[in-house]
Amino acid sequence: MLISQESRPVACKECSAPALRVARLVSSDGRLLGQTVFCAECRRRRREHEPAAGVAPTSPLP
Repeated sequence: MLISQESRPVACKECSAPALRVARLVSSDGRLLGQTVFCAECRRRRREHEPAAGVAPTSPLP
């Protein structure tokens, strides 16, 4: 995923942060597969709440 440098970020409808960007989806050989929009702020928040790879999630105490 390559963030388009030509586009300016706009406000995200979900979090209201000015972080919605256009990204190009490219294959390993550089071919353009498509484009998408994503919110960098929402993505950062989701990653903070995901358990680390290889770490089993803990269940809450009763």
